[in-house]
Amino acid sequence: MSPYALKLLTNHALPRGDVTAGYMSVDTERLRPVMETIAGRLTALCQPAPPAVPAAPVVPIVEPNIIPFARAKKRAAAR
Repeated sequence: MSPYALKLLTNHALPRGDVTAGYMSVDTERLRPVMETIAGRLTALCQPAPPAVPAAPVVPIVEPNIIPFARAKKRAAAR
């Protein structure tokens, strides 16, 4: 990746004393491969990482046949 292409894409000024900078073609089609490379890398970095450990299966909570303590106490007192 050319340092000149990076400077152009990041809106930096090209060095005035550099002779090569004067011959650079500022064409969108010339910068397209560099833009696609940068966009591809950013897209890859923004993807969520796969989980390190597979998630445990979800077990539904089924309400057990338990009598609440207050009701159980009333039943015992009524006997």
